[in-house]
Amino acid sequence: MLLALVTLVPAVLVGYLRGGRLRRLTEVRLAGLPVIGVAVAAQAALGLLSLVDGPVETVGRGLLVASLAAVLAFVWINRRLPGMWLVAIGFLLNAAVILPNGAMPVSPEAIAALGGDGAIDEGKHRLLTDGDVLPWLADVIPVPGLRIIVSIGDILLALGVAVLVARLMRGLPRHARSAREHRLA
Repeated sequence: MLLALVTLVPAVLVGYLRGGRLRRLTEVRLAGLPVIGVAVAAQAALGLLSLVDGPVETVGRGLLVASLAAVLAFVWINRRLPGMWLVAIGFLLNAAVILPNGAMPVSPEAIAALGGDGAIDEGKHRLLTDGDVLPWLADVIPVPGLRIIVSIGDILLALGVAVLVARLMRGLPRHARSAREHRLA
């Protein structure tokens, strides 16, 4: 949540500095919004399973895959929007480490760098181990000023969202507008 805030505030400022307006964001109609509902529902169910000690190992994997597939579909549907390729790359890097490991591994060293005790909320995250696949794509980057740990994928996702917001504050780009009008015709 904090990463989203730290991403959106500068994006809005850049949007204003480039002559954009927040009201322009309301003019943009993202395609595939119901698909995001599927992702949110799957993530919520996964969170609930981990809270009540439910069958995270058996059911959780399916929920995780459903959520990731839904977000990927949403990004693909909106791929012509500015910044979406960065969002897609960041998302795919995160998915590449999450899927084979069953959750996003978090570096114990990064936790310690932030003064943590090594404990982590299990479910969507777990501690990084020697046997993890693609450990350099995991949450290994401590951000002391924010007291969060991020991945390379998170950074690219945040940059993509920042580009999207700042550019859309100036209105929908002509190439995205013409593609959308063509689909609606």
